[in-house]
Amino acid sequence: MGFTLKKIKEAIKVWVKQFRAKERASTKEIEDMISVLEEKICTEGYSSDIGSEIKVLNNDLWAHYRREEREWHQKSRVKWFTDGDKNTKYFHLVASIRRNRNLIHSVVWKKKLFKEEKQVLNVFEEAFKSIYNSSSTIPIKDFNCNLSQLQRCSARRLEAPFTVDEVREAIWNADGNKAPGPDGFMLS
Repeated sequence: MGFTLKKIKEAIKVWVKQFRAKERASTKEIEDMISVLEEKICTEGYSSDIGSEIKVLNNDLWAHYRREEREWHQKSRVKWFTDGDKNTKYFHLVASIRRNRNLIHSVVWKKKLFKEEKQVLNVFEEAFKSIYNSSSTIPIKDFNCNLSQLQRCSARRLEAPFTVDEVREAIWNADGNKAPGPDGFMLS
C-alpha cells in the first residue's frame, strides 16, 4: 500500500509540473497576442474587431492570473494555518524576515549614498516632491497612435456619479479576503 501511494504521489508531482508549465506557456502566449494586437492598433488604428479580440484575450488572461493567485493564496494559507499565527517561533521568524526584507538600509540619490534613517527619509521626501510637483506631461501627439476622441455622451456617462446598484454589485463581486481600501476591514 505504501509503495503504491508513493508512486501515485510521484505521478501527481510530475503531472502538476507539466500542468504548471503548460499554464505558464499559455499565459505568456496570451500576453504576447495582446501585445501584438495593441501594437497593431498603434500602427493601423483602432478597429472594433481588434478591440473585441483584445477584450476576449484580456478576459482569458485575467482568468489565468486569478487561477495562479488562488493557488498561491491557498498554499500560503495552508502554511500559515499549520505553522503560523500561534505566537510561535515560526510566527516571529516570518515577521522578522518580512521586516528586514522591507527595510531600506541605504539609498543613492544624485550620485550620493545616504545611510542614516533621517537622511533616507529626507531623500525620499525630496524625490517625491520633485516628481509630483513637476508638470511634465507627454502631449498626445507624441504617442504616434491614431486615437479617436471620446464622444460627449460617453464622457458624460463615464463622469456620472455611481448608482446604488453599481455600488452594490461592486461590493457583492468583491473578494471577501481583501480589504476594499486603506482601512483594512474585510468585506466578509
